[in-house]
Amino acid sequence: MTRIPQVSLSNSRLSSLNSNSAKIPSTLSTRFCICPRVTYLLYEIRWGRSTKFWRHWCRNTPTQHAEIACLEHDFKKLKFRPSVRCSITWFLSWSPCGKCCRCIVEFVRAHPSVTLKIKAAWLFKHMDERNRQGLRNLMENGVALYIMNLPDYRYCWRTFVAHQNGEEDDYCPLVPSLWIIFYCLELQRVLWSPCLSLLAHWSLSTHLLAGGSIRSELSPSAV
Repeated sequence: MTRIPQVSLSNSRLSSLNSNSAKIPSTLSTRFCICPRVTYLLYEIRWGRSTKFWRHWCRNTPTQHAEIACLEHDFKKLKFRPSVRCSITWFLSWSPCGKCCRCIVEFVRAHPSVTLKIKAAWLFKHMDERNRQGLRNLMENGVALYIMNLPDYRYCWRTFVAHQNGEEDDYCPLVPSLWIIFYCLELQRVLWSPCLSLLAHWSLSTHLLAGGSIRSELSPSAV
């Protein structure tokens, strides 16, 4: 199991992290939209009722996924005090895998004052049951999961890319809207399919207990 560090926070350290961050490449837009081979994680943090956000980003390495790099390296410079509510939003080019989900769950359990929202551009191998269960575990532990929509893409462009590189402020993502709708539906299916199965089971049991029967339609060849 990957170790989750004790995360610390001080405004001076955080300010250093924010001001010294490397520029995000302007090619980030295509890396988010066209089946990216690299996982980028853009994040913003807000404490209490403050209107000020601290923003940074990271990516995967040959030895670590982006989520683990964020938890084990970036968040070492932070301190989450139990008395201060903290909201974190992650924008990910891929949804977390099963192993990363376990580490994220450990992190949110260790820091009850933190609320985490994850917005992913693509679902990572979401037919793999380990990844599906990992996403469900995130939801069950209070992590909000979403698929990035068009306003999210534009927000990331304006906030993380355009202001650093002098790019045009307006941005239209390359990913088709139908893909966004498809992945939204797929994510809901991943998160709620066990509940739907239980509901169908319960409906069938209720039907049988009420004296109902199950009719099987047979084809002429089966008779």
